[in-house]
Amino acid sequence: MIGSYKFNNSYNQAEYVGYQYTLGERNGHTTDSNAKTELEKWFQENLIDEYNAGYIDKNAGFCGDRSITSGTGIGSETTYYGPNTRTISTHEPTFLCEDKEHDLYTVQGAKEGTKSLTYPIGLTTIDEQVYAGSTRSGTNKKYYLYNNQYYWTMSPCHFDGSHAYVFYVSGVGGLNDYVDSSTGLRPVINLVSGTLKNGTGIAWT
Repeated sequence: MIGSYKFNNSYNQAEYVGYQYTLGERNGHTTDSNAKTELEKWFQENLIDEYNAGYIDKNAGFCGDRSITSGTGIGSETTYYGPNTRTISTHEPTFLCEDKEHDLYTVQGAKEGTKSLTYPIGLTTIDEQVYAGSTRSGTNKKYYLYNNQYYWTMSPCHFDGSHAYVFYVSGVGGLNDYVDSSTGLRPVINLVSGTLKNGTGIAWT
């Protein structure tokens, strides 16, 4: 787990749900979120040798799904996003990224996606958390991603007209949607197939 950080320092427009965003656009990439900045700083300090050695997959992406179910995702209009509907309303999470061109965050040179990341590092999605066994109400301490800590996901929840909300995971495993507060970052990387590394598997949790 990495520290405690705001997902984005600003919160009063819908665009601020983005891992990257452009004011005035629903799914732009010109400005990095605070979460992306801190994750990539950590990557450079801790994993740059593994990256340069070819152990980390440069084609893998991380989905910050900004598909909308209501609203425009721009400015001060109330907006609800696909992850909210899937995990709260319809209970139909997915591993698919609906708009790979704009919301599948990848590094330059990757085969698909935004090609806008500096390094191939991201966060889990709320869909992945649900598939793993996390629940919005009640407590589940037995699912494999549980670690009794709070951390952001990459999944937008909604914009209520004044605050942008992004999903995070609570210490007891519940799924919550909060916004401009500080919470942990739990890095996600993808290893190249066949990579063997020694370790306990818990060093960064």
